[in-house]
Amino acid sequence: MTNPAAPGSRAVLGVPAGRYALGVVVTILAILSQYFVPELWPATLVVYGSLAGDVAVVYGIPVVAFALLVGVGPLRRWNAAPGTATWEGLRWYGLLSLLGLLVAVALVPLYEVLDPAALHLLSRPNPVLRAASGDPWLYVAFSFAAGAFEEAIFRGWFFGSWRASGSGWVTPATWTSVIFAGVHLYYGTTYGLAAPLIFPELFLLGFAFSATYQLSGGNLVVPSVLHGAYDASAFLTLVSTDAGLLLRYIPILAGAVIGTVHYLQAPPPGSGRAPELGGPAAPGGGAVSIKNGVPFPSSVPPGDDELRAILGRARTVAVVGLSDKPDRDSNEVARYLQAQGYRIVPVNPQLPEVLGERAYPSVSAIPPEIRLDVVDIFRRSDQVPPIVDEAIARRVPVVWMQLGVESPAAATKARAHGLVVVENSCIMQQHRRLVAAHAGAP
Repeated sequence: MTNPAAPGSRAVLGVPAGRYALGVVVTILAILSQYFVPELWPATLVVYGSLAGDVAVVYGIPVVAFALLVGVGPLRRWNAAPGTATWEGLRWYGLLSLLGLLVAVALVPLYEVLDPAALHLLSRPNPVLRAASGDPWLYVAFSFAAGAFEEAIFRGWFFGSWRASGSGWVTPATWTSVIFAGVHLYYGTTYGLAAPLIFPELFLLGFAFSATYQLSGGNLVVPSVLHGAYDASAFLTLVSTDAGLLLRYIPILAGAVIGTVHYLQAPPPGSGRAPELGGPAAPGGGAVSIKNGVPFPSSVPPGDDELRAILGRARTVAVVGLSDKPDRDSNEVARYLQAQGYRIVPVNPQLPEVLGERAYPSVSAIPPEIRLDVVDIFRRSDQVPPIVDEAIARRVPVVWMQLGVESPAAATKARAHGLVVVENSCIMQQHRRLVAAHAGAP
């Protein structure tokens, strides 16, 4: 079996970690250069002093660096699951924006006690708004282009490169959002000690957009639009204060309402109760539930690049429902996986051994020293939720449901815990199509 990213190669989505880290460093330096390079070398104002030149350095260099070092894999699903992305994007954007406002409000009394003078620094003019005052409409329009650039860089490459790494998504979402907030250095240089009132909001915005990317399966359109609207609202206040405030807070309030509805409609953990299904087919298969008129796909399948990476990294597959009868699909698939070099861990409470491997009654009964890369499920759809709960508890990176097996509620729960979920798909067929066909395997 081919292995594009063998264990020990320190790879992120099949790309060596050193190349990824170099892309991160180049990006940070390119963005921060706008704050100190013109001061050190005034001649560079020819570049940094124009919008086009500034964009070429701040956005152009990171895009080229990541494209060469990492490739465009993390961006390929930029328009994935638009219904899910809209729902999740507004939900996370609205709720975390409100949280950011609450954090700022909570910090104000501390400043009034510890350093009241620092609050007066917030009255300083914003240098970006001052630069835009001559043509605010240009900057309103450009905000959406800037939002697309920044989402491609920070959510696509910075965060998205970790999406199928097998680790949870919350940690990379956290540290990449910290970097996203930190590179907005002009807030620190402008507002000094009062900047901590602003940076939590930027961090939470970054986290909200990362969650949107994660839960939609890689969508960058919705985060870009929300990001653009956030930036544009500030420039729009130069034209009309009311219009700017409406553009800022209507999406936030809409997201807060959607978030409230989402949690009211969510099934209890482990209940196995799925949302009502119906309507058009979701992209890549699966049904669509309708929540407040927003299509919400029950399945967000990984793309071919992700599947290839998953199959290339995996070494050990727990096959739940593995039969000892050679004519059963589970047995055929497990035999195929063994022939391709995978270790099979049978899960069947009725059997002591299958295909030369000791069988276990459940995923949770598998000894912790056996590192599971994939849980492959050959069970009825109504029996999937407890299996997924065990996979979550074991921190198994991937849950794979075979053809005819789907559980929207369990899949949503697994993705919320950072697992990659494949529904209604045969792992043997996908391996033959994506891996074996390119390696000459049978």
